Amino acid sequence: MAESPRTRDLYGQLDDVLDRMTLSGAHYKILVLVGVGHLFNIFEQLNVAYAGPILIQEWGLSQAANGALTTATYLGIAVGGTIAGILSDRFGRRQVFMANFLLFTLGALVAAFAPNYAILFLARILVGLGLGGEITLGFTVMAEMTPTQRRGAMVAALNVVASVGLLAASGVAALMFGPLLEFFGGSSYAWRWYFGVMVLPAFVFLWLRRYLPETPRYLLRRGRVAESNRILTLLSGGSLKGRADTEVREFIQGPEGVPARENEVKTRVRELFAGEVRRRTIIAALLWIGMAGGSVVYFISLPTILGQRGVSVDTSLLLATISNVAGVFGALAGVWAAHRFARRAVYIVTIGTMLAAALAMASVPNVALTLTFAIVISFMLQIMVGNHLAYMPELFPTRVRATGAGLTASVGTAASALAPLAGGALADSFGVMGPVLLLAGLFVVMIVTALFAPETAGKHLTEITAEESAHPGRASTVAQ
Repeated sequence: MAESPRTRDLYGQLDDVLDRMTLSGAHYKILVLVGVGHLFNIFEQLNVAYAGPILIQEWGLSQAANGALTTATYLGIAVGGTIAGILSDRFGRRQVFMANFLLFTLGALVAAFAPNYAILFLARILVGLGLGGEITLGFTVMAEMTPTQRRGAMVAALNVVASVGLLAASGVAALMFGPLLEFFGGSSYAWRWYFGVMVLPAFVFLWLRRYLPETPRYLLRRGRVAESNRILTLLSGGSLKGRADTEVREFIQGPEGVPARENEVKTRVRELFAGEVRRRTIIAALLWIGMAGGSVVYFISLPTILGQRGVSVDTSLLLATISNVAGVFGALAGVWAAHRFARRAVYIVTIGTMLAAALAMASVPNVALTLTFAIVISFMLQIMVGNHLAYMPELFPTRVRATGAGLTASVGTAASALAPLAGGALADSFGVMGPVLLLAGLFVVMIVTALFAPETAGKHLTEITAEESAHPGRASTVAQ
């Protein structure tokens, strides 16, 4: 006899509710509240690179000291992502999410007023700490809030907003360090305005984010059935505020205060390295290394390749902005791909195309063709990133979802920090083909990993039990 929704455990009941739920205005509001953080995130990650030449000129920095500012940011991201993941699995997504946003906003403000290099370096670490949590929790919150059949598209949509941040970082830099340089006080002050330009809108969105609710899946893990039903009522009704007279629907039935699974109340980091969860942790880490490391290698290689084609620095900024426009369209295509196609297939097709385009771009000494291949890579890269963001929270059970996503993203961040060093060393030894070969190696690792990864598209969020984690032989019984 088939199991009725009311006899299933709390997670099963929630899956039934999300299967039936349609997207409402509340889901799109959550998308905006979460997505804007990704826009600021990408902008803050890249602004040191674009402001670097002016900082070197104004403060007499060496290339190594300038590069260390980017390393500081990535170091903060690695630490912040892991800490935020652990804290949000223990104390909830919403509170940690708010703290992260405040943290990197304050860091950006300190960077804009930094009186010396040491303060700027510490400010970039502070920025990174906030960015790490923003990355980890953004796709986790969207995945846990969204109807099952629309989950991939909604999580991938975060990357559309992020791609706008990518475009904004290069576009604003091209304006503020180009025709508007004197308007912003010349090279002595323009970089400060650039570091602080997102602070005011960030505080506005921090205020708006107070409407962001806790995810029902986390609440059920803690046995907070009544609050879960209130949030589900708001989601189904299209509102995030609610009213005092709003009638709460009983979507989930169960005793109040009794966790969804008694043996899953605590978050144990060691569980990421046991049984079926360990396999998924390794897969996630390898995909993060390829995606994050490969992205950095590509972005730092493009100006070098353009320079070898005889393109000036200011023109290369313009060309980078043009290729980033293609990335916005790629992010939009990524929403469609995450909704329509298997996760593994999207990885393989996009990475294979980028691999071929990268090798061709490095081999053909022509500016127009170089830009064409760069546009192809930017387009496919953003499709792949959208698919990646959708896939990561689907790999882990609720009790360690943010922890697993944060830890593996931090591994990817470490790859991002090391990629410029490795790419530079290879460029010194082998010319422009050096970093391209590194990029190719990272892409091959991703393709091989995707071939052995579990498929999750269109399925319920994984809930691997503690017993299955301890005994990998039982993993075949896991509901995907």
